[in-house]
Amino acid sequence: MSEEKSSPFPQVRRKERESSNEEALKLLSTQNYGVLSLCGANGYGYGVPMNYAFDGHNSLYFHCASEGFKIDSLRLNNKVSFCVIGEHEVNFKSLTTSYSSVIAFGILEELISAEDKRKGLSCFIESVVSELPEKAKTSMLTNSLQKVTILRLNIEHLTMKAHIIKPKADEDSKEEDNLTLESFMKKNEKDES
Repeated sequence: MSEEKSSPFPQVRRKERESSNEEALKLLSTQNYGVLSLCGANGYGYGVPMNYAFDGHNSLYFHCASEGFKIDSLRLNNKVSFCVIGEHEVNFKSLTTSYSSVIAFGILEELISAEDKRKGLSCFIESVVSELPEKAKTSMLTNSLQKVTILRLNIEHLTMKAHIIKPKADEDSKEEDNLTLESFMKKNEKDES
């Protein structure tokens, strides 16, 4: 996960909302759902919601069927991004949104070797269904290994952005009485510029 000045990856424009790689890794480790974005086999962008497991270092694991549009797209272009949203809430009093999000960029690969697939599926099972008894997890691993495709995203770059708004205790509810969609949208446009 290197940072270079001539990086091909987009940079966070609002630097005051940018978070560290450590915070990004922490968010990745506390969630298990996000949106994988690929260049679709038809030339259009393709975003697909997926469960994931983070290995705690620099890889995300996914499981999926062995055929379909996602796999076709991956085989044409394996450069992808994966977006995970942490906390998020519209704050009507300040007419903005509180949020935290991470985007991981990297190369997505289909794991072929039995050892790699076992490692990826084990990581996934521990992350997503950790509450199951060990016997059930072992059974799930054994019975699923040959049936599913395991994908690994090797993270090359991370960005995290957060805008957390703490409501003020003395805010007056009169603002809510005069709220319109237009005033809300104008406020958000100002926040984004």
